[in-house]
Amino acid sequence: LDLSQVRFLDSTGAAMLVQWHRRLHEQGKKLVILNPSAEVQSTLQLLQLTGYLNLPDQAPQGTRYITAESGTETVVPAYPGGHTLAWQGEITTANAEAVGAQTRELLTAVSPPPRNTHLINIARLQFIDSSGAEMMARLRLWTLNQKQEMRFIGARPDVRNVLEMSYLSNLLENSQR
Repeated sequence: LDLSQVRFLDSTGAAMLVQWHRRLHEQGKKLVILNPSAEVQSTLQLLQLTGYLNLPDQAPQGTRYITAESGTETVVPAYPGGHTLAWQGEITTANAEAVGAQTRELLTAVSPPPRNTHLINIARLQFIDSSGAEMMARLRLWTLNQKQEMRFIGARPDVRNVLEMSYLSNLLENSQR
């Protein structure tokens, strides 16, 4: 749903978006809000709906999104050859290995990244359990064995908390701790 031309959104309009989101989710589909205007973004942030609704980040070109949800490992490349991946949704015991394998596959398919550093944007990652955290550590080790580096950027507080409780907060950028 392109909301680039919407100049005003009140709580009634936001409630309608939530209702559409729920109805589509019940049918196994997703409502994705594209290009929200500044006014829409402001209202959704005020109502704390940005994490609930599917609002793709205004990510730099080259970002690939891995929908890390149980049973739907969908990869949507922004452009071929990108070195920045993004995870979104949830990474749990049910899909951690598949997400890790898909990430390795994507990173192997591209040429070495600038400064030999792969970036994984986890700002849209809503939940991760200890299996997902351990998979992140294995991915970091995998890149180190290839004489490359991997950085996880944009962690939400709840994701950061799981990594800290798993003694894996060293996986995050220093500025996020």
